[in-house]
Amino acid sequence: MTPTRSSSSLAGFAFLAGAMCIGSPDSAMAASFSLETNISVNTGCDPYTPGSCLTADDPVDIELWGPIPDPGNVSRGYGLVTLDEVYGSTGELFTVSAAANLVSFGELQLRAAAEYDLTGLASPGYRVVAAGAQSTDEITVSKTGLNGTAGSFQVDLNFDGLISASGSALAGALLVVEVSSSIGDDGQFFTFFDEGPVNEAISVAFPIIWGEAFRYNLFSAAAVGTFRPCVVGDVCEFGFVFTPQNDIGAGSADFFSTLKITGLTPYDQFGNPILDATFSSASNARYTIEGVEAVPEPATLLLLGAGGLATGLRRWRRRAQ
Repeated sequence: MTPTRSSSSLAGFAFLAGAMCIGSPDSAMAASFSLETNISVNTGCDPYTPGSCLTADDPVDIELWGPIPDPGNVSRGYGLVTLDEVYGSTGELFTVSAAANLVSFGELQLRAAAEYDLTGLASPGYRVVAAGAQSTDEITVSKTGLNGTAGSFQVDLNFDGLISASGSALAGALLVVEVSSSIGDDGQFFTFFDEGPVNEAISVAFPIIWGEAFRYNLFSAAAVGTFRPCVVGDVCEFGFVFTPQNDIGAGSADFFSTLKITGLTPYDQFGNPILDATFSSASNARYTIEGVEAVPEPATLLLLGAGGLATGLRRWRRRAQ
């Protein structure tokens, strides 16, 4: 599947966003930096029946968040979060295994696998597991003589993993890269994969102003279960259509060690790469033309972010596409 660049709202991918708080245009520059990991599970609640799931906007009934507190005490946590569980009984079994982790602001790890046998249900039901990870930072790229002029910022990354599915299940993985600057919020790249081995080297460039801070967001999620992508004619409330089943299905989307930024290259307004630019960030993470260093220790993040971190709107929104 060919990656697609779009400026449409990420709310269109609300399901795979795993109930995480992704920054919106209104709050883009408010969130100086944040780190989040999440696992969400639908063990049978009906996304289309009010009161069945956690909330009207959350089509799941279980949420797990990373164990390390957000330094601003706003988002729900980051770090390694795992789940291995069996739900239900004979004829309605749902076995899940999922994990999400965040190694750095440029390296996310996630996997989701599930198997269900719903042949004993009186009527078709829903079963889904999703794992997601996200990093957000505020970055400034500077160089004497270029500050205040237009330029661009190229992000290079590898996105490799394995996807498989059988029966009525769908397995898939989503990758999103956002850059928001004073030029505007039309800096979104997204791609969704739902089949075969994935081995993608992706490069995408966004407009920036030299010497001005811009918001950078990297998000990915993997999911397995009773859902499918929207097609023309669907009323696409969650970005995906949940499809109730009463048969057997299984799937896996494993991207646990293969999503990593490999290069960050700033360009001047004439398209010349500037390899000696100076990077700075709200998180104090070290960005270079070769990528991003590991996440600082939690205590360091706490000192950097206390009182200064705000997260965006929840992305579980009912929204017709």
